[in-house]
Parts: sequence; C-alpha cells; structure tokens
Amino acid sequence: MGFEDFGEVITDPYRELHPEDSEKWLRLLAVASNVDSEFYAVLLYLRATGTILRPHPKFRWKLVPVVGPNGWQSYEEYQREAVHLKPWQDKLVDALAVLK
Repeated sequence: MGFEDFGEVITDPYRELHPEDSEKWLRLLAVASNVDSEFYAVLLYLRATGTILRPHPKFRWKLVPVVGPNGWQSYEEYQREAVHLKPWQDKLVDALAVLK
C-alpha cells in the first residue's frame, strides 16, 4: 500500500496570504473533491488566485475576490472565471451553508 492509496492531499494555496479562512477552505475543497474533480479544480483555482470567504446573511458564507497585487487583476476577471462554478451552483450553496 502506497501513499496514493490514501487519495489526494488537499491544501490551501492561499493560506499564507489569508490564514483566517484557511480551515473553511480546506473543508470546502474536500466537499468539492467528493462531488466532482472539475468542481474541485475550479474552486482551487479561484482560491489560489485570490478568493476569500466572507459571512453572508442568507447563505452563511460567500466567495469574495481579492482584487489587487495578491489577487485578481479586476472584479471582472474574477467573474469571468467564477462562471465556471455554474454547473455546481446548488452544491456550492449547500456546502457554504454548512461550513462552520
């Protein structure tokens, strides 16, 4: 039995820049990896480029882009990439609702 038998190790690529929500991101990425590998890949890319979690009154948490030197070039750039989450919109809302 090798390490590959344990599955992929999930890490937070933006942890150094925004450790405050790292644990939540790890849980969110774990949920996404169990749903679909592409869902996981899109969330991982969004996080790595500069996306954080902020409280939301209805959905508990929401994805918020970091625009600037350690993030996205613009909000529009983020929106062009975040649209790739559309196929998993319901799964994302459910996952964000249960994050603690």
